This record gives sequence, structure tokens and C-alpha cells, in this order.
Amino acid sequence: MQPRRAPAGRTSEQDDQLQIELESFPDELRPMQAASAEAPFSSPEYLFEVKWDGLRCVLFRAADGQVRLTDRGLNDVTADLPEVAAAAKRVPPGSVIDGELVATDVDGRPDYPRLRQRLSGGARMRDEVPTAYLAGAPGWRRRWRPAATCSSRTT
Repeated sequence: MQPRRAPAGRTSEQDDQLQIELESFPDELRPMQAASAEAPFSSPEYLFEVKWDGLRCVLFRAADGQVRLTDRGLNDVTADLPEVAAAAKRVPPGSVIDGELVATDVDGRPDYPRLRQRLSGGARMRDEVPTAYLAGAPGWRRRWRPAATCSSRTT
């Protein structure tokens, strides 16, 4: 993997993009994890997200259309979440999306114990405890093309 400079004539919005040439679609990738801070702050150098109280996962949609969802321990949880796998068919092939898997209570609030219950029960609990996959910040969605140039945000 070799970083390359962006071609001339790109817009200022694209100037902060890192161009990467890859030999193949990634087999595994750990999701981003929150970093702790001593006090709240604001900075243009950081992306901030809502705390969903879910499980951080990476969704892979390979060029051949295959869908795979892995947790931060790199465990494949695709078979346990058929509703997420079905929805992921709408993601463009060659994409990798870092996001959060969430289950909610009856009022629509994130409910981590219900998510753990669902993951323990697997696909058979699909109707009892449905889940949603919330894609991370748009700057962290990546598309891979073998031996091609792609973009990812660096900040």
C-alpha cells in the first residue's frame, strides 16, 4: 500500500484526501474505537459521533457482492444478523463501512442488554430483537478497487 499525491485540479474539499493504491480487498479491518479524554472539547481535527451504546462492527461488501460483518474482535457475525446482511446488499460492491450495531427498547432507545441477548440468540431472535447497522461518519466509508486509487479522510 503506497500513499500518492492527489492529481492536480482537484477541489479544495478533496485536497485532504489520501490516495491509496491497494493490491486487494481487505480480509479484515478493526473498527475505530473511541478515545477517552479528561474533559469535553471541540476540535476540527476530530470527528465526533453519538454514543449509540451498541457494538462497533465493520461491514464488508466485496466486489462480487458478498456481505460480511465483523465485530471488533474480528468475529464474523453475519449469520446472526440476516436483516443487516440483507440491507447491506444496497451498499455498492467494493465498500467497507465502519459502523455501530444497535438494538433498541420498545421506545426506540438504544438497549445494550437487548443487543447482547440478540447476539447470544442469533438469527432465530430476528423478530424478537431486531437490529440496525448505523454507518459511521461519511469520511470513514471506504471503497476498494484492486490496484486502483481510492480516497479516505485523514482527519
